[in-house]
Order: sequence, then C-alpha cells, then structure tokens
Amino acid sequence: MTAEKIHRIDIEEVTDQERQFYEVYKKNNSSDLTYKQYEVITDMEALSAAEEYKKLSSMIKERDRLRRVLIDKANGKNCMIGSLKMEKVARKGCIDYKSIPELLFVDVEKYRKDPVEYYEIE
Repeated sequence: MTAEKIHRIDIEEVTDQERQFYEVYKKNNSSDLTYKQYEVITDMEALSAAEEYKKLSSMIKERDRLRRVLIDKANGKNCMIGSLKMEKVARKGCIDYKSIPELLFVDVEKYRKDPVEYYEIE
C-alpha cells in the first residue's frame, strides 16, 4: 500500500491498534527525518512498549523536577524531608588530560578503548 493510500484512509473506521500504527507511521514519515534513515517497526508489542516508555519518560521528568525542589529546600545540607533522607555527596573530579604538560606530545588515542554503543530514544 502506498503512502498516498494510507493517508486517505478514513481514520474513524480503523481499530485503536490501527490508529496507533497510523500515528507512528505519520510521525516516522515526516519530512524532519530526511537526514537519517530509520527502520519503521510496527509490531504491536513494540508500539505498546513505545507508548509505555513515553509515559514513564514524562514521569521521570516530573521526578527530576521534584528532585530539584528538594535539593533547593535542603540548602546545601544533609537533611530529612518526610521519609526521604538527603545526603550531599562529593565524588572525585575528572582529570583534564589536556592540561598535563607531559602528555602534550603523547598520542593518547592509541590507548582509547573500543567504542561504546547505546541508543538515544526521543
């Protein structure tokens, strides 16, 4: 079925699952994706997982907002707020290898480990 035919489908006649598929199809075939190629996955388990992921992502954003409020209220001190124990923790800083004069002429790239692969999910 061509994209033109899909866009002409009467949305009122399709099931909820088909509607979800259509919305994902429209989003993934928008003009803002022309700079990359994406494989469109349309099985219902994947679509359901994507929707649940989006819900959880918004919950995480809200959690992070509340975390900032709590940190602000702690005012730089260890404290208890309700049942939450808040403790300020410090870790060692990163080493700025570019500022070490002895390493200026050392090719540190040969010590680089293999690339790490991960997914960015938007």
